[in-house]
Amino acid sequence: MPSHSIPSALAQMFHDHAGAPWNLPTFQNISGVHHALFIKDGPRPHGWTEQEQAAVESYLAQYKAKPTEDEKIKFSAARSNAAQIPGRAIWRKFTLDVWRLGSIHSRIASVLTDEGLHPLFLSRTQQAASSDRLTFTCPDGRMYVPLAVDPVALVLLGNDPLEDGYNRAPRTLRFTLAALIQRTWINLNAQLGRTKTRLVKMETEADGAFESLDTGSVTKKTLKSVIVKVGRWKALAEAMGVQGDTMSKIETMEQELQSMMVPLGRIAEPNAAPIPAPIRVSAGALKSISTQENVDDVINLYNELFATPVNDDPLQDQLKTIAVSLTPSPDGKDPGVEVECTMSPTELAALLAFPDGNPLLFNTYRHRGGLNTWINKETEALFIPAAAKMNPDMVPLRLHWHQLA
Repeated sequence: MPSHSIPSALAQMFHDHAGAPWNLPTFQNISGVHHALFIKDGPRPHGWTEQEQAAVESYLAQYKAKPTEDEKIKFSAARSNAAQIPGRAIWRKFTLDVWRLGSIHSRIASVLTDEGLHPLFLSRTQQAASSDRLTFTCPDGRMYVPLAVDPVALVLLGNDPLEDGYNRAPRTLRFTLAALIQRTWINLNAQLGRTKTRLVKMETEADGAFESLDTGSVTKKTLKSVIVKVGRWKALAEAMGVQGDTMSKIETMEQELQSMMVPLGRIAEPNAAPIPAPIRVSAGALKSISTQENVDDVINLYNELFATPVNDDPLQDQLKTIAVSLTPSPDGKDPGVEVECTMSPTELAALLAFPDGNPLLFNTYRHRGGLNTWINKETEALFIPAAAKMNPDMVPLRLHWHQLA
């Protein structure tokens, strides 16, 4: 059965709840459209001309006249007769721009996270209950989306339309709110599906890298390839909560990598269990990877991805010193931002002496699906730099100029 697109769901909401969400203050602040639609002699959104506004009104009237939900969905999605129904394309662009500029997908994903309904959480729970490898499936939104309607209504629409005393969305909003949540759910599930595909591909790449050690000469390039490919696979598997045979295989590969580092000169951790000799590669072959610089390069990469260093030094001794120097103003006044406002975010961060462009103790990565470090220990582990660097769902955190200032 087809589902509502974003333009279709917002068209239905407009009719179901007397102009919503455009006449609700909370959504107006989110969308940047600070007035209801189609007010006589009132402002027109998005710079619409009078003719364009009339075209959109006509389109929404035709949408409402369709007798069934399926016909409304098809009418909204159609691309034919564009010249006869110009309001459809205008409405589509308008609503999708609001969705994007208002970060509505991210807002809904954050609610799913806060409510424990994010598909990643649910798939991790399913995977933890299974000993099979990569058998988790994307959760069925029909079971979970309705549970998010009320908290999403509060975030997107505010208290105004909610039922007094219960903080529940009224019947006239529940269906279309669920349709909007479903769009985010579909996107998040698609992301999970792509991640599962990447896991399978990463396993194949890690297997191939290890096999290359059996058949070819041992070089800095081949060793680093094995370390990186196993490290990337491990980081993503842990982030997805993969259990059973997959993690056992990763642990076996990690142990073999650890055994390869000993002949190269890596010192074992104090009180650690004895490390067996490497199975695939002889110690002599490992020692022949050329210069000490190459050896150091391989060991440093291994330590970055697999070692767990313990540093008891005070935090301020581990990090770069933060020192901000303000040049006195020529006229003796307190320094302002006359110069700083002309700088790029990179230049401003350098002036503020922020390590790597971010303030002290800030996360250096963010999650594409809206997860954060404050949910539980599992999500906190996603943001460990070494793991985040290898996880394609994590992207570097870059602050905007106004955030730095």
